[in-house]
Amino acid sequence: MQKYGRTTHLTRGQITGVNATVTVCYAVSGFTCTKSARYVDQLIIGPNTFSAGGDSGSLIVTDDGNLNPVALLFAGSSSITIANRIDLVLNRFGVTIDGFAPPPPGPLTDVAVTGVNGPGTVVQNTAANIAVTVKNFGNQDVAAFDVTLQDTTDHVTVGTQSVAGLVAGAGTTLTFAWTPITSGEHGLVASHSLSDDRPVNDQRSTTIPVAAPVTDVAVTNIGQSGQAIQGHTVVLGVTVANAGNQGVQSGFTVTLQDATAGVNLGTQTVNGLAVGAVNTVNFTWDLTGASLGEHTLIATHALADDNADNNQRTTVITVNPKPTDVAVTGIAAPARVTVGDIVHVMVTLKNVGELDVATSFDVVLTDGYGGVQVGTQTVAGLAVGATATVDIPWNTAGATTTGHTTSVSAPTDVTVGSAAAVVVSVQNVGGQHVGGFNIVLTDATAGVAIGTQAIPGLAMGYNTTATFNWNTTNVALGSHTLVATQTLSDANAANNQGSTTVSVNPISTDVAVSAISAPASVTRGSTATIGVTIQNSGGQAVSNSFDVVLTDATTGGGVTIGTQTVTSLAANASVIRSFSWSTANATVGSHTLVASHTLTDQNAANNQRSTTVTVVITPADVALASISAPGQVTIGDTVPVVVTVQNVGGQDVTTNFDVALTDGGASGPVVGTLTVAGLAAGASATRTFNWSTAGVTIGSHTLIATQKFVDNNSSNNARAIGIAVNPPSMHVGNLDGVAATTGDVWSATVMITVHDAKHGPFGGVTVSGSWYPGSSVSQCVTSETGTCTVVLSSIPIATRMVSFSVSGMTLTGAVYKPAANHDPDGSSNGYSITVKRF
Repeated sequence: MQKYGRTTHLTRGQITGVNATVTVCYAVSGFTCTKSARYVDQLIIGPNTFSAGGDSGSLIVTDDGNLNPVALLFAGSSSITIANRIDLVLNRFGVTIDGFAPPPPGPLTDVAVTGVNGPGTVVQNTAANIAVTVKNFGNQDVAAFDVTLQDTTDHVTVGTQSVAGLVAGAGTTLTFAWTPITSGEHGLVASHSLSDDRPVNDQRSTTIPVAAPVTDVAVTNIGQSGQAIQGHTVVLGVTVANAGNQGVQSGFTVTLQDATAGVNLGTQTVNGLAVGAVNTVNFTWDLTGASLGEHTLIATHALADDNADNNQRTTVITVNPKPTDVAVTGIAAPARVTVGDIVHVMVTLKNVGELDVATSFDVVLTDGYGGVQVGTQTVAGLAVGATATVDIPWNTAGATTTGHTTSVSAPTDVTVGSAAAVVVSVQNVGGQHVGGFNIVLTDATAGVAIGTQAIPGLAMGYNTTATFNWNTTNVALGSHTLVATQTLSDANAANNQGSTTVSVNPISTDVAVSAISAPASVTRGSTATIGVTIQNSGGQAVSNSFDVVLTDATTGGGVTIGTQTVTSLAANASVIRSFSWSTANATVGSHTLVASHTLTDQNAANNQRSTTVTVVITPADVALASISAPGQVTIGDTVPVVVTVQNVGGQDVTTNFDVALTDGGASGPVVGTLTVAGLAAGASATRTFNWSTAGVTIGSHTLIATQKFVDNNSSNNARAIGIAVNPPSMHVGNLDGVAATTGDVWSATVMITVHDAKHGPFGGVTVSGSWYPGSSVSQCVTSETGTCTVVLSSIPIATRMVSFSVSGMTLTGAVYKPAANHDPDGSSNGYSITVKRF
């Protein structure tokens, strides 16, 4: 490669890395980087003299006669130069160079597992579909490969499916049928078998909760249609619901019993019930002969399920006696009469009940407006459904022709400064319609008028109301008599006004503990947050400070959890104070927490509030907290796999337990087993397994670490990690050349050093290359020192220089990585070397 930059001008170098991901700092404070950016698909170029500050933006081209654009220089360090691939730059801005398309990007094979999706919850031993999506993000079409889905909790392989190849940019989704055999949180890991350039995305995982299968049919309700009356029938609906996660295929019976009478009211059959479904069966209860009073009814289903607590439900229904009901069904009289007339008022009655009335009873007629009894007639019994009519004469001599009654209603107590609603009712109890009049409301205690409202008129026998809003601002404290007066002059002045008494009280101070928020239960040793809400329920702002105290009242004398201060509280305002309750020394069981405040106010009844919190102790729970290892290794390496276990429970583990590491699930080979000598609550322990990859298959491996202590939570007993085992790689580690002259010819000798991935000598490698000028091909095989030599003889003396380029390396089971070629002494670019005749 070559470039011409502002600072270093014309320089030459070579690409030493492709597909690089780098983080570049572009803002510092002192010695700390404060802003950085992450770049992907970058080219790394050496040597360190290729560029310097100020060369950014230089175009990097091929170091030949074509000068093809390769990259755009944008960053670097004291040892390397970083550049954007020119094809990405040109595509981003939609431009070309000299009318030609940009050069194609380098080959990239990259198939990724992009998604593992399934239901939010799965039932144990029930099949669920898991969709695994893979996509070819590279620019090379790929041949067939396998996709495997593993359940790392049950340590089983769910299945393996083949993909018959993917063109660049294409994707596909595979569906796996997964039937979990245990309950709890299950980790699913999907991976593919293709060896590509980016193994970091070759697998993906997800966690799906698995619920234990539960058959649970509940009797949820007993409903009553109509009133239960002795001698009648009433329909009772019994509702059953499938509250479990298993469908009920077989039929079962529902029985309704009257436990009070000791009789069976009936049995109905429900023909199966899907998950979440409800069904109501109806029973007809014949109340003929049923005793009066309360009856306890019990509905029970006969299905044997996993939760017997909700298999029956009771309700209490009161059986009432048949009603006795004599109704006044009609009253007939002239609409208008002259005062002094004798009026015959005909009253009709009917027995609309269900029992004969055997005894005599009176029918009384009153002048409802004046409250005067007109007359009484006796009815000598009345059979069910029968009617009777009585004649009651009314002597109207002395009856009033007009008249109004007035009444006043108001709250008995109000706070000074508030508005009180005073309702005044007037009724025309006379015998004539009247026109408009006023209602006047007066505070007789203060001698002031509160208000006047106009009534446009009032028909005979009708009433109306008027509402006055009494503003008590500046009203004297104490008892006030409010008098309402209607202004119409009528025949009876005695009922033209009414009064009521209202007590005007000073603004009160009332601070209440209105709420306590707390968890229903906490684990002993944890810290619980308790929220206490204080509200000023009075009308007076509180300007002086007071304390809020939270106490655990369970023990004798109580233990103060904490005290917090409220500096002030406006009227109707509220404030929340949070307390941290450490349960490290709390006893296991129920605790009553009492919140109170210290302010002396006018309502002590709401100055404290309590709640109940249960302190529980958790058993020992050993979790496989983490597993770490290199993401990629070379076959034959010994890989350190670091596993950490932690006791996340509430009790110490005092016995030894093992941690096992397996390759590929419970049925896979055991990498090793290490022992942990007990583990205190909250403590953790780390163990390192040395996994020898000699003899293992090349490709993706899932290592699963499992702790073997038997606890109550199996969902966190194992963790998995994916490791790509790669074949051994080889590359040029050095090229050295010498020339030797003999007469009119000379020879060029090139020594090639081959390195493995760790830059160690690699023997047995066949190295191929070609000489230039000409097309002579040479091969050599490296020794144990990783070196071999090729010679071009009989070069004419007129040829001043020749070059040798490495075209390939072969060794069974190994892969040539030309991108890693390098030459530490700088005598070549790692790919080719020029030998000059002296």
